[in-house]
Amino acid sequence: MMPVYAGAPWIPKFKGIGGDTKFNDWKEQIQGLLQAREFSEAQKVSITLGALADEAKREVCVLGETQRDTVAKILAYLEFL
Repeated sequence: MMPVYAGAPWIPKFKGIGGDTKFNDWKEQIQGLLQAREFSEAQKVSITLGALADEAKREVCVLGETQRDTVAKILAYLEFL
């Protein structure tokens, strides 16, 4: 479950190829959210993972922890799905 932060906007879930949300649109929204407030990197990763669903979430969850310990790594991986 995605953590809830007071005042944080709702971000649609990115599901991967064939989902309702295009990656670049979702990426802009998630980056905007993460830059709008001061979060630790662990919080940013948690928020990002919580904004994933279906194929995208499965793909990221099978990565090793060191391969998904920063938002930059997650976004770089998802860009090539």
